[in-house]
Amino acid sequence: MRKQKIIKMKYLKNFIFLLGFTCCLYACSDNNTSTAETAVNNNDSSDIAVEQPGMAEFEFFKIYVNMPTPLEELGHMNKDGIAYNEALLAPLENANKHESEDALAINCGMYIVDMTYQAIYHNTDKLMDYNQTVHQLADKFNASKIFDAIVADKIEAVLSDKDSLQIFIEKGLENMEEQLADNKRINNATQLMLGAWVEMQYILTQSILQLPDDQIANDLKEYIFGQREHLDNLIILLEQVKNEAGLHDEMDKLKQLEASFTKIHEASEVEHEILVEVANEIETVRNDLLNM
Repeated sequence: MRKQKIIKMKYLKNFIFLLGFTCCLYACSDNNTSTAETAVNNNDSSDIAVEQPGMAEFEFFKIYVNMPTPLEELGHMNKDGIAYNEALLAPLENANKHESEDALAINCGMYIVDMTYQAIYHNTDKLMDYNQTVHQLADKFNASKIFDAIVADKIEAVLSDKDSLQIFIEKGLENMEEQLADNKRINNATQLMLGAWVEMQYILTQSILQLPDDQIANDLKEYIFGQREHLDNLIILLEQVKNEAGLHDEMDKLKQLEASFTKIHEASEVEHEILVEVANEIETVRNDLLNM
């Protein structure tokens, strides 16, 4: 759970409303069969278009409330003594390649996670460069004001304060996800979330692979095991927006990754062989996203 997040009441209300809406939708479906059939027979695309964003919003906030933040996930690596590895960061020069709105939003999420990773280890040599890159990407899909409202130049003022630095970056990502969803930009919010999740898992799995099996801490195994549920939910969300969000190619690979996660039935089964399989599949997805 996002223990460090103070969830705004309006988002909780949105989630509750959508939950109630979904329950009513299913409860009333039997009593409105003829109406539904008429709508389908008439090919009323406008009715269908109204329903899909509602379900996508419901799935988005379900994930948003329950998925651990980058600070929570990656923070455990530092506590468990895993060394910082700059080579795991997405290359800055790669950011200039992205042109589509899909690629911009996804990679923006990835670079924000890279900022979090640097802040957790308080390795700030390149942090301002990554901050500028996030701003530039966000600006290209009209989201820079959302990011800047929390981060902007504030990071430079707290570079020496590790805790404040982490909080600013964390809130920057949360604010972008919240505001994009609240402004009915579920596609962009989902893309941002996908990029952040993939980059988190890439850094986490590649880092853990450097450890002998007997030195993988239980909390790290628990986080790997927990990703099975989060990926399941993410795929459900992506199914709602894959047409609009340009994610057709990634879906098959994410489902393959999901199949690998299902081989892990409990945290104690997170051992080298399955870690390698999962890590390789995550790396493949990550490279695809970097090359969009």
